[in-house]
Amino acid sequence: MLARPRADTVNDLKEGTAEMSRFLRGLTDDQLKLVNEFGWAGRQNAEWLAGAAVRHPRNHLKSIRDALGR
Repeated sequence: MLARPRADTVNDLKEGTAEMSRFLRGLTDDQLKLVNEFGWAGRQNAEWLAGAAVRHPRNHLKSIRDALGR
């Protein structure tokens, strides 16, 4: 397994978080109401997707901590 420098990973996460935040803040009320099919989650609006984007990384914290032995 190739080890990626921690600083690179942290930087990418920070940049991705900032980009997602800018995108979500820029959505209008009408855009947040748009509905689309999200596979296992069924038909959801963009507001649900915004919440999922915030919650999703938290689902990985345990496996990341386990991998780091923390």
